[in-house]
Amino acid sequence: MIWNAIFYLVKTGCQWRMLPLD
Repeated sequence: MIWNAIFYLVKTGCQWRMLPLD
């Protein structure tokens, strides 16, 4: 359960970083 949340946060974090929001 908790690992799922962490994994989800990491995935979204990577995607957010990939987005050109500079």
